[in-house]
Amino acid sequence: MGIMLPCMIDKIVPPLGFRSIQAARLMEWQGDSSHPEFVALIESIQVRIGISIVEEPAAPVVIQPPSPKTVIKNPSQKPPENYIETLPGGVKLEMVAIPGGEFMMGSNTFEDLQPIHKVTLKPFYMGKYQVTQKQWEAVMGNNPSSSKGDDLPVETVSWDDAKEFCKKLSEKTGREYRLPSESEWEYAARAGSKGEYCFGDDKSLLPEYAWFDANSGGQTHPVGQKKPNAWGLYDVHGNVWEWCEDLWHDNYKGAPDDGSAWVMDGNYRILRGGSWSGDHDVARAVFRDGIGPDGRGGYLGFRVVSSVRPSSKKT
Repeated sequence: MGIMLPCMIDKIVPPLGFRSIQAARLMEWQGDSSHPEFVALIESIQVRIGISIVEEPAAPVVIQPPSPKTVIKNPSQKPPENYIETLPGGVKLEMVAIPGGEFMMGSNTFEDLQPIHKVTLKPFYMGKYQVTQKQWEAVMGNNPSSSKGDDLPVETVSWDDAKEFCKKLSEKTGREYRLPSESEWEYAARAGSKGEYCFGDDKSLLPEYAWFDANSGGQTHPVGQKKPNAWGLYDVHGNVWEWCEDLWHDNYKGAPDDGSAWVMDGNYRILRGGSWSGDHDVARAVFRDGIGPDGRGGYLGFRVVSSVRPSSKKT
């Protein structure tokens, strides 16, 4: 069976659904074998055909979150406190408290990211990490991932699969879990940053925060190895794309401004965050893609959110 690796030779906006797939950017390549994009393409080919050896990743390092400039205004109430959910088998699910507030959502870089608009959100909780294979197995009793490892993010899961996980997790814990809305995801990922990444706009810093095509070795990595954002969320850039609740729309005209999911009209579901196979551009916190709810791949995962309620366990 042949293996296809996409390449971009003209400056175009990738079609919907193709943004989540790695594409070597060879628009300015002049045959130089040392060109970074050409080198990355060769390395990717080597990984795919199994002639390169990728070292085991180092043990997770706990790093303190950065403190970017804030865009959060008028917090709606006192922030809730983090809590830990215990899953079957004693597996832990750490949830991070996200304060309520407002932010300017979107970007002027692509038409589908416009118009930039204000969204006001209530406090909520979001998974500290992308859902891991250990957590998935504890809830679902199986592991669909193409690369196996307890602390690797679960992948090769569709939007439908992720919804079923949330349903069963809610039944097992007695607390409602769901996928984040697109605005909740961007708000939490940026964590007060005015830039298009959680750390600002300096893309040279991305390797400190993300596993993406330039440093992933063509595979996922255990969650929590890179720096977290200012609110303590890990891997909001890269590792695996994250499903959101919303349906795809071609732009933000008419989008909800209260943090709720946009679920009227459409066939595709939203993906956010980029992945191990995507470049620095698709890893931006403002970037979005969409595919069918039954789409699966080794670069598709998710994280969960829950609403605030009075009683919770402190970390």
